[in-house]
Amino acid sequence: MAAINTSSDNALYLAYRSVGPSADLIVPAVALNLVALVGIVLNGTVLVVTVKSSSLRGSANFLMALICLCELVHQIGHTFLLFVVISGTNFVSLLTADLIMAPSIFAVNCGYMAMLCAAIDRLFAVVSPFNPTTGSISGIFDGPIGRKVFGLTFLLNLFSICCYVAIFVVIRRKNGVSQQTNTRLLRSLVIILSISIGGYLVALSMFQILDVIGPSLRSPIRIWQFEFFIAIFLNATAGSNAIVLYFSSTEYRHNFKKEFRAMSERFELRSSGYPTNFKSGSQDFKALFGTRLS
Repeated sequence: MAAINTSSDNALYLAYRSVGPSADLIVPAVALNLVALVGIVLNGTVLVVTVKSSSLRGSANFLMALICLCELVHQIGHTFLLFVVISGTNFVSLLTADLIMAPSIFAVNCGYMAMLCAAIDRLFAVVSPFNPTTGSISGIFDGPIGRKVFGLTFLLNLFSICCYVAIFVVIRRKNGVSQQTNTRLLRSLVIILSISIGGYLVALSMFQILDVIGPSLRSPIRIWQFEFFIAIFLNATAGSNAIVLYFSSTEYRHNFKKEFRAMSERFELRSSGYPTNFKSGSQDFKALFGTRLS
């Protein structure tokens, strides 16, 4: 558990850092967890009925189940607060809280996007429920509503870029950070921004340009074909996460290599039908016949 910055001038921290279990902290935490417990049960009920009922198979039903799943994970996270205040610890470092609460934080943000998707889904269902589409994402996001969606996602990607730039600036300004660390950080950020997020930005920009020049092409089929070129490019970048992690993270690279070696060994063993070394052969022989090999 990371150490707390004891020089903090936070008023709440100064008032309750050394008092042990306090009703001022426990009562609100208990009340919050009681409400969260009800929410957990109710959200869990939605998940159960969605899975078991054959009549709840629409897009809105699945999106609502996703929202409930996110809220369930979010509300489970409140138990950490209850544990901290009941134990009398009262405070933990921000790093410790981030690590333990990561699933809940992730769920909250996923819930935001799920709610947006549910709202967009209902909007499409109301505005143009019977318009024909091939089922492609670009086809679903066609028309004025789609343009607004693409504009919103463009802003979300720009905000992501701002966050990564801020990360780099903050770490560069920290004392004790080596030049090697800065170089690795810069390399990782360049890869992420140019491939993962950059792919979406470029594709979204191309979709917007195509929407503007589309009428001059005078062929809806040609426009649809151009959209697929953009979609292929976008999916190439969207599928590159493993590549990005391999080249930007030593830990991921180590584990990728480990799994590749294990898969290669298993494949080789299954293909040959024979043990790949004497030790494994001895173990197989012993398991089959119970004989000790000298």
